[in-house]
Amino acid sequence: MKTLYLLRHAKSDWDQGLPDIERPLNKRGKRDAPLMAKFFADVEDVPEITIFCSPAQRTQDTAEPFRKYKPADFIVEHDLYESGGAMYLDVIRKIDDDIDKAMLIGHNPSTEQAVSALLTGSAANYIVQVPTCCLIRIDLPFADWDKAGKYAAALRWMITPKLLLKHSG
Repeated sequence: MKTLYLLRHAKSDWDQGLPDIERPLNKRGKRDAPLMAKFFADVEDVPEITIFCSPAQRTQDTAEPFRKYKPADFIVEHDLYESGGAMYLDVIRKIDDDIDKAMLIGHNPSTEQAVSALLTGSAANYIVQVPTCCLIRIDLPFADWDKAGKYAAALRWMITPKLLLKHSG
């Protein structure tokens, strides 16, 4: 079995007039990314994970707290920037089969399309909305990453910073 985590980048700053790829996180994003990384570290028994991350600054900033909690191989994957759900599936299918747990950190609508394709076999109908810094665990019931999107996978959980903050006091 393979385990895939999909993380949409945390809330970004639109006010600095930077090119899209250079936009950093805003105040809320800087609060939410460490919150989600701590949740991940507390809930998942993952001693090490391979993280595939878009080259955009906001995804790199979102990834940083995850790298602190879970030592990881970190791969900047250019195909996760300004692409679509089909390209996300291509990235997933190319993951080395020796890796059992991987995380993709990217953008919408590609994350929503990829989740839909993984769960239903089609990215045509969005079945979930993925807000900023939402973390999703999907279990793939096979040993080869290249089967991703060809057979139904299972949504194990989906959590947002808003939900964590609501239930933390």
